[in-house]
Amino acid sequence: MFKLEKLAKQIEDLRLNMINIKGGKYFTDPEVIVASQELDDVLDRYQVMQMKIKKAYKGTATMADHKKGSHTVYDIKYHVVWVTKYRYKILHKVIGQRLRELLRQGCETIGVTIVQGRVGKDHVHMLISCPTNIAPSKIVKYLKRGSSKLLQNEFPEIKKKYWGQHLWAVGYFCATVGTVTEETVKAYIEEDQDKHDVKEIFEIEDSCRERGFT
Repeated sequence: MFKLEKLAKQIEDLRLNMINIKGGKYFTDPEVIVASQELDDVLDRYQVMQMKIKKAYKGTATMADHKKGSHTVYDIKYHVVWVTKYRYKILHKVIGQRLRELLRQGCETIGVTIVQGRVGKDHVHMLISCPTNIAPSKIVKYLKRGSSKLLQNEFPEIKKKYWGQHLWAVGYFCATVGTVTEETVKAYIEEDQDKHDVKEIFEIEDSCRERGFT
């Protein structure tokens, strides 16, 4: 657990460094690209370590995968997908990495867990585990609104492309995990991901291609 805490501290330091570097610079600036990649690599290691810990303790307790509230024990999962307005393929490289970070932070803030996910060039695809007191429509609205505003503030080229308006198309897809099993949904999301035992649970399309996945 000490290593996990150390990585968390390193992530926070790299985020602050990223904010300092990005002042007035475009995402194509070499220094921004290097800093973003370093942050993304540490985030990947953090996720992998979390998965190793979970795997090590799997089966040691009953109802291990269930969440707990003050008066409830629950296991609610939704399969959600939304796309960019006009299906513009803008979620690549540093923008895709930053979006993934924002979605992780947003989900953590409202108590939502990303079970599996993928950022495509023109869409976001996630399997999420949610508390009982938040409707899926509220979750998606919160994530879309927050990420749109922050991405346009940080990347002027996106703001220019969308004239400062919302970068996400109206609406979204949502399905409960029940009739279609959780494993089926995860396998669908993982179709372009690595086939090793330990995977990044929230992939970016560019990363898949760079590593030779099809």
